[in-house]
Amino acid sequence: MTALRNIRSGVRSAAAIALGFAAFVPANPALAATFATTDAATITLTGKIDHGDEQKFVAALGYAPNFRKLVVNSPGGSIKPAYLIGKGLRTGSYEVQVADNGECASACTLLLAAAAERSAYSSSRIAVHSASTFEADGTRKPETDDDLAVSAKLARHMTEWGTPAVIIGKMIGTPANKITPLTDSDLQAWNVRILSARYTPPPPYTPPPTPYTAPPYAPPPPADSGTKGERIYDFVLRSEGTPMSKFSEIIAYNWTGKVEAFESMGAQFTKDCGGGTCTYRGELWSPNQQVRYYVQSLNGVRVFCVKNYRTGRGACANQDTDEVIYLRKAGATDRWLKA
Repeated sequence: MTALRNIRSGVRSAAAIALGFAAFVPANPALAATFATTDAATITLTGKIDHGDEQKFVAALGYAPNFRKLVVNSPGGSIKPAYLIGKGLRTGSYEVQVADNGECASACTLLLAAAAERSAYSSSRIAVHSASTFEADGTRKPETDDDLAVSAKLARHMTEWGTPAVIIGKMIGTPANKITPLTDSDLQAWNVRILSARYTPPPPYTPPPTPYTAPPYAPPPPADSGTKGERIYDFVLRSEGTPMSKFSEIIAYNWTGKVEAFESMGAQFTKDCGGGTCTYRGELWSPNQQVRYYVQSLNGVRVFCVKNYRTGRGACANQDTDEVIYLRKAGATDRWLKA
């Protein structure tokens, strides 16, 4: 983590090289990538890479103290910030992973080239082409000798980072207005570890409940020992392998700290009023869209909740007491009952 924070100095030391890339792909803040941290070790990058995204990456590191992996889903974008992020990744042994059903194309492949470890899903798409410049309105210009020179410069950096000749050859040989997906043999040569898509089991059969009797299929809640964070983690998240450190940190925050943490990670807050009461709520999803985290305030009761849709287990902690309410998902509907 300390090494990766040195990306700031890497940005300065790479300035001379970056100036040669500055004309490639104009800045367009509306298309800039978004960064999120869902645990202490993982950052996600989604969307087109644009000028200034290297600083967003640095900011995201502040919320991933045990940073180990960057998950990408990007069609590419500007070469300069992709190169600078890559320079930061070169300061340590970090993994770049292409998201399930995601892509990493064009400038995004610089991040893969910089990584010490590369991984992707069988549903992922990785593709390359040579560099190009654009008009102010985003229209691609015809390829020039200068474009080819920048492609050659990129090829040299990628070679220094260990990219095999077959990948370099496809990048140089593909015109900028076309794109070449990498084959299984290409990925094998590049040491890209292929992962199986996550399996989501069908919901279990739910027998009709017997009145006044706890249903036999309800998961037993744990004994109320340990902190609120430990109890929620053991019941809801331990099976997912989610790092405990960041989760414990958020659970320990006061209410203002929790709200600020959610806001910093891009949570959308809503206000829903009806029947004389208002519910305030902010929520976040895990990268695999299987775990939902949210903070909620209703009638002065403030709770922090985690719901695991893969296992059907959830829990909520009252901000102002030591109470933890354990939940289970009923059937295939989004209905959660006390466990």
